[in-house]
Amino acid sequence: MREGVPRITHERRMSREEIAKRFQEVLRIQSRAICESLGAVRNMKGSVPIVGDACQINPDAFIRSKAGGPYEKEKTEGSVLWDAAKLYERYLQMQETGILDTSGQLDEHMARHRGVPDELIEQYAAWNQANPTPKPKEQKEGGVTESVSEEVLYQYVHAKHEQQKKCFGAVVNKFLVGETQDAGSHAELAVLVMLQKALGDAYVVVRTSPHDDVFNGLDTVVLERATGNVICTFDELHDDLHGAAHSRDRYADKWKRNTGRIRRGEGFSLKYGLRYENSEQGNALVRTNVDEVPAFPVRLRSDDLAALIESGDVFGEGFTSRECDVLRSMLTEAREQAEQVAQELPNNPQATMRIEHITTLINSIESNAV
Repeated sequence: MREGVPRITHERRMSREEIAKRFQEVLRIQSRAICESLGAVRNMKGSVPIVGDACQINPDAFIRSKAGGPYEKEKTEGSVLWDAAKLYERYLQMQETGILDTSGQLDEHMARHRGVPDELIEQYAAWNQANPTPKPKEQKEGGVTESVSEEVLYQYVHAKHEQQKKCFGAVVNKFLVGETQDAGSHAELAVLVMLQKALGDAYVVVRTSPHDDVFNGLDTVVLERATGNVICTFDELHDDLHGAAHSRDRYADKWKRNTGRIRRGEGFSLKYGLRYENSEQGNALVRTNVDEVPAFPVRLRSDDLAALIESGDVFGEGFTSRECDVLRSMLTEAREQAEQVAQELPNNPQATMRIEHITTLINSIESNAV
């Protein structure tokens, strides 16, 4: 599916910028192949790809139109543009940016540290003071209580979003570009590319939407074409951010929360999800919220992945035995954890289904190695 992407060899180490560029080339080709197989959504402005150039699900393809789509574009809470505004605000709260604190208030010291000019800091602070968040209910003259409409709330969120972009857009864009050159992000992309090669045309393997990544904690989604079901999603953790012991603790904590959600019958969900449904024309791709998705925390072995990136194996067309070893190791650990969950919950169908799904993936990966 990725013709024209040669395996590379090099006598020196690639820079992060070079690695990022190489991933962009690979993902752009793969995205086009996926979009050809999935089709595109048409609206008033033309064709909208379901998957963007970075192999990431595109929320714009979920806007309600004649071609379907479950969500409004604007004017209501939960619309696509509402999600975009909340996502932008979350980026400003992230540790890497830190311009807003966890309560959404401006951290002027951090904003200056990130290079935001004083006049823009003052402009945003003044706007924020003059435009307080609308309360769900407001007291009117004569003691009458009036509820704030969804449209009023949306207009406030949209206006705040525009003000944030105006004042902090340069910093956020720099952060987002820098993220693609981060070693941790490269490890995640390496797993995505290897899964795409390993699972072949029988599956669709893409990155979740930015919304599902940030708010639902899910990074990669695997869709089986034959059944139309989401087989699983992965929540990827890095093993070297704060040392091996910290990584093990985080991994164990993820599984503990994972088990708790299964026990409570909550499952995991993708707001911007895909599945196939039977229709008179055959299997039709549906853009929809997908509930009860099997989710697996996967611990990324960054040293192994870095070696595969540096050797060029990841960028080659074939799925090598070294790539197979790395994927098998990660997914086998996830299967072992899933088996422990099933032992704790012997009569829980979700727990049993997880083992079946990840075992199917491991078998597919092993059969496709060269």
